[in-house]
Amino acid sequence: MTATDQRPAAPRRRRAPAGGGGSKVLGAVVGLALAAAAVGLQTLGLSADEMSMPLASAGDKGEEVATGRFTIRVDGVKTAKSVRAGDKTAVTGNVFLVVETSATVPQEPMKIRPPVLVAEDGRRFDTTDKVDRSKTLANVWSQPGWWASGVFVFDVPADALAGAQASFTAPTSAFYGEPMLPAAEIDLGIDETAAKQLAAAPQDVYTLGEKK
Repeated sequence: MTATDQRPAAPRRRRAPAGGGGSKVLGAVVGLALAAAAVGLQTLGLSADEMSMPLASAGDKGEEVATGRFTIRVDGVKTAKSVRAGDKTAVTGNVFLVVETSATVPQEPMKIRPPVLVAEDGRRFDTTDKVDRSKTLANVWSQPGWWASGVFVFDVPADALAGAQASFTAPTSAFYGEPMLPAAEIDLGIDETAAKQLAAAPQDVYTLGEKK
């Protein structure tokens, strides 16, 4: 018996009409959905490149910025002439910018991807390869209901500090099929005055894992 049949229940279920009538109805519904989606995309006017860009939430240093997949908070920023990780010390002719970060997730455990530092003039910097990634927050599993803390380290020129932002993007996941990955854009709170202070008086050594 079909869901719309108003007659008394029969001893056996009726067979679907020959010729795949149910499949035709399903195909029509799917076709309408795809057409509506196509119209929606055309209305939005998104290019292929724009569709691949992260869907970002914005915030400031000290704020919890939630993206749906993860929540991130920049707790502080420091500068240093060198960074010690275990028995290795990295040095730079620029300045190390250490971004002290905490993260949690609502459901799926994940490791936070290293952010990109975006300077006010648009220059972009990856985290430095002079510091062992396993010593940073990138190597820590963030678990639902718990905050994990660590740092990310950038090797940048002093003129990249003022107005800098940290851009965090969710890792790809087998459980999610987002065409636009969730992201968090966090203003590090470094104005011109703070930038001058950070550049002029960096720590001699910043030791990873040491409580500040």
